[in-house]
Amino acid sequence: MKKIILTGLLFLFVQRGFAQFTFDGTSDNLMVLSGGVQELFTANTAFNGWSAANYNKHFSAPFTGNVNLAFINFKNYEIGGNLSWNSLYGFGGGYLGRSLTSSRSGITSWLDIDIGYFYANYGNQVLPLNYTLTPDQVGKQLELHYTSTYIGITSKNYFNKQAIRVGVKRLGATFIPALHFSVGYEPFNNTGYQYGYYYTRASDTSKQFRGVPIRNIPRLSKLFFSAGLSISVAGKQ
Repeated sequence: MKKIILTGLLFLFVQRGFAQFTFDGTSDNLMVLSGGVQELFTANTAFNGWSAANYNKHFSAPFTGNVNLAFINFKNYEIGGNLSWNSLYGFGGGYLGRSLTSSRSGITSWLDIDIGYFYANYGNQVLPLNYTLTPDQVGKQLELHYTSTYIGITSKNYFNKQAIRVGVKRLGATFIPALHFSVGYEPFNNTGYQYGYYYTRASDTSKQFRGVPIRNIPRLSKLFFSAGLSISVAGKQ
């Protein structure tokens, strides 16, 4: 399945033609929406050793979906947010970035500084050892969650020469394939596991997670990498 997805996205790179972010060729005061897939790389050696020894389980990161929204102003600067997720891991946050190339370059490159949250949801696949349920947890469907704040750097590269133009003037759109690489690091002390359950808050019917801190499980790796492909489309702000 991974090969099929990558082959389909990489096929877009052979489409020929030149375009900027928008159908009319402008590249300033834009809103750029991107979506695609990426692979997450993280070692988690200590945690996987613990889960293998106690539950005979080893966790690796599957492909993640990715959504990114950027606002480009003054041609060379952007601000935005991103979200990546799969059935196990996810991360998302905001960023500030600067263009490293001319807007007329065949490949438009940006360098972003990121800050956000990394999370893992192990459900009931692994549980805290020697844990005594609290009275309110009895009878609930319990899950193990992990959260941490990260900072990072992302390189985004838009392949303008491989852009696909659809439509006619004023009604047209330009779809641009993009490739990105990210590295994230978790330097803060707010990292931790929570063991608990979801409940619905009566005041606004929202779904909330109520957990108890767990401190006897090895933390995940402080460092993670990701790389992915996406398709971007832009419009004027």
